[in-house]
Amino acid sequence: TSDKEKSESKRLYEIKNPLVLLAGAIKYEQRQYLEGAKQDLNLLQILFEKKFGYQVLSTYDPQKPSSESLTWKELDNYIGKHCMNWIRNGNGNGNGNGNGNGNGNGNGTKYDGLIFVWCGYEGLGMSNDTIMTSDKQVRSFKAIQDMFVRQTDYLMGKPKIFLRITYQDGPLEQAMGKSIASNKMWFGDEEADIFTVSVNTQWKGDVIDDKTENARRGSQFTMSEIVLDRTSDMDI
Repeated sequence: TSDKEKSESKRLYEIKNPLVLLAGAIKYEQRQYLEGAKQDLNLLQILFEKKFGYQVLSTYDPQKPSSESLTWKELDNYIGKHCMNWIRNGNGNGNGNGNGNGNGNGNGTKYDGLIFVWCGYEGLGMSNDTIMTSDKQVRSFKAIQDMFVRQTDYLMGKPKIFLRITYQDGPLEQAMGKSIASNKMWFGDEEADIFTVSVNTQWKGDVIDDKTENARRGSQFTMSEIVLDRTSDMDI
């Protein structure tokens, strides 16, 4: 296949009925509470469910405070169970939130793609490709992508979008001599059917009161003009 054909095949991808998997760590061991991750997970679920009509599953459930914490084992189980659902049912489906406890219901839903979103800290002093779970386990985001590809061939040839949103812990990063940027976005090296977006954003963690406007806004990235335009007709 020529480079021109590969480029054209990328432009022809269209997702109409993807499965959206949201995963994030809000509460950490010895790290600042990530209110931004909590609000982003809520806002993204509203965006994908109400605006686009996609099926969305999330590790975070507002009704379950324990789901604010997500260990590496729980994230691994969350991904593994959905891959097993695809293998078991021939297409896969899930039902349920919180720490990877979704179970396949085999209702015959056919997904034409995957959208996976991570919200949480990245590994301090690491490359721009890392995530950190609540138990301070650091993994490369590429390893997360490989888990979907390695464990099931259901997604083979289907478009897969991976979005990594990480947040800056200002005082800690400044103490380590790490520069603080307002909002950075970059795109990963893409394979034919994989599209990766990484965002490093700021969050003012001094606001804890959920009744305040700032606590409901989400991060700078999620509340960008594009997202605001797309959700302007929603009741958030």
